[in-house]
Amino acid sequence: MAWRGVGEKDFSGGPLMGSMPGSEGTFGGILAAAREVLIVEGSKASIAEGKAARILRARLEKRSSVSVSICTEKDLEANLPRKDLVVVLGCKERSALVGELLEDFKVDLPRLPNSDKTHPEGFTVASGKIRGVPCVMVAGVDERGVIYGVGWFLRSITFLDGSIEVPVLSACEKPAFWMRGGNPTGPGSRARQYGKLRPQTEAERIEIMEDQMLLGTNIFAGDYQLVRSYGMMTTFGRTVNEAPRGPDGKHAFPKEWAADGGLSREYLCPSV
Repeated sequence: MAWRGVGEKDFSGGPLMGSMPGSEGTFGGILAAAREVLIVEGSKASIAEGKAARILRARLEKRSSVSVSICTEKDLEANLPRKDLVVVLGCKERSALVGELLEDFKVDLPRLPNSDKTHPEGFTVASGKIRGVPCVMVAGVDERGVIYGVGWFLRSITFLDGSIEVPVLSACEKPAFWMRGGNPTGPGSRARQYGKLRPQTEAERIEIMEDQMLLGTNIFAGDYQLVRSYGMMTTFGRTVNEAPRGPDGKHAFPKEWAADGGLSREYLCPSV
């Protein structure tokens, strides 16, 4: 996924990555070596922002033995004791704490070129302290920006045996391209057919889709309600030789019409 540093051209033209200092974020010393992590979401967090918090918890727990909990900003004080790291995430419109930290850390959200308007899908990641505890703020311009900021944060940390090592962080990023598609539905029918592979489970498909979101994908084909619950865009379409399904949900056409030497039950041979 390509991103631009603040001040670069909007979405198109120029290099894939911004050439300005800090266009890929900056790293200082070590902010924290954390075993106990608290993720704080806004009191008015959207469904997509809530999913961003849960994606972060799942990825941290999958790759390390750290303990991760989630609370809303109104419950911060009750959950703060004995925490080594606090990650505050969300949009400032739905999280007063994100708005406070943007001011306290003296950072801003990415802007459109020559404009005071924030850049769609942009995010800012900054570090400091909150109530004396090391803190990382992931502030998105919108829901997608929050998820992309979570992905950037995950790629910036080091996973150790019993903890995560978090550097001092500073990033203000925006995407280089307007549409960035992904396909979480592999392996495809031909790979399953010839390689005798099992289909993906639903949990595996969702995890792959979330991983693609963390890398910057913003449009998917598939379950529209599921995709949109993450704040993403959806697409649909057919290939030229894809056969329509019958009333029973199966592709119905003579075997001799099938692609792959008569083996496919989904695609017609182009010669038909």
